Amino acid sequence: MPCVVLGTDEFSPLARAQVTAKGLPGLPVVTVSHPIGGIPAATVAAKAAGIVERVLRGLTTNPEPDASPAPGDRQVVDAPSDLDEFQGWLMDREWGDGLPAIPPTRERVARMLAVTRRRPDEVASIQTTTHPCSPLLIVNGPIARRLGIHAGGNVLGQGARANAVIGRALRLILQNVGGARPGKEDRATHGHPGKYSYCLAENEAASPWESLAAERGFAGESTVTVCGSEAPHNINDHASTTPPAIVATVSSVAATVGSNNVYLGGEPLVLLGPEHAATAASTGWSKDEFKRQVWEHSAVPLARFAPENIARFETIYPEGFKDRPAGAVARFARDWRDVMVVVAGGAGKHSALIPTFGATRSVTRQITD
Repeated sequence: MPCVVLGTDEFSPLARAQVTAKGLPGLPVVTVSHPIGGIPAATVAAKAAGIVERVLRGLTTNPEPDASPAPGDRQVVDAPSDLDEFQGWLMDREWGDGLPAIPPTRERVARMLAVTRRRPDEVASIQTTTHPCSPLLIVNGPIARRLGIHAGGNVLGQGARANAVIGRALRLILQNVGGARPGKEDRATHGHPGKYSYCLAENEAASPWESLAAERGFAGESTVTVCGSEAPHNINDHASTTPPAIVATVSSVAATVGSNNVYLGGEPLVLLGPEHAATAASTGWSKDEFKRQVWEHSAVPLARFAPENIARFETIYPEGFKDRPAGAVARFARDWRDVMVVVAGGAGKHSALIPTFGATRSVTRQITD
């Protein structure tokens, strides 16, 4: 059946990459000038009227075959042997991330693939969004200690080789295997520094509760959890000495109208510093009780949302936004059980809220040798 891909001119590279990845490289792509969201309906109608002929032509014409390679297609190329020259060559081909890299020779690639159970020729799919999310890796269990994945002070900062290397390796795979080149298929409006590398270990020794892995049925096992996460939003609380006081501070950072989680759901992450975690558990609260209390107190009155956003959210999550009574509220997760809590970091009265993309779920997998 003939079909046409519609979009705006800003996203034309993304559309063409997607149709190629789906095996339909000749499929017509018809665009209008960006944007189409947040503008008057009459302006949208005028833009639509201007592409009617192109849409009809696309629906009545057989697409021409396209022999150009997909962004993730395997290629064997000759690279400069000089490391300094190689860095510029890499960026020219849109394979780099701006930091120095080592040439992926056949021998190095073979050593890397020797420890995976996936086929060497397997290609991952493309990932795209204007949201600034990036895969965050949370590692639990003996593997974190064995590899030296850092869980203490400055856990999301510089200085830990394993964290930096593992997080960056995933990002380069997303770009060079998955095909999400920044500014083309990767359409993040701003992005965030975690898109270079985003990896940590849970500080299980400093936690008063069971680990994230144990919550998910992997007590004592090595695991990795992957979630599509924003940058950390700092939570500063140097005075609270009781669980309810800590909850009040954490929930105040969570209760915002500008979060994906508030209308798309998902699993927002509370990254508790060890000192805040100790306070939260000081009267015997379980992790579940802490989650429940943070969720309950993260209420955002619907009156705080602009009417235009209410109208949009009604179509996405009608149960939360359509025909709600006066005084109704929205929360940063659909259910308190969706809130993730991980203890990490070092000394200091700080924690972090890490919102997620929303309409995705984190995945935890056991790591085996």
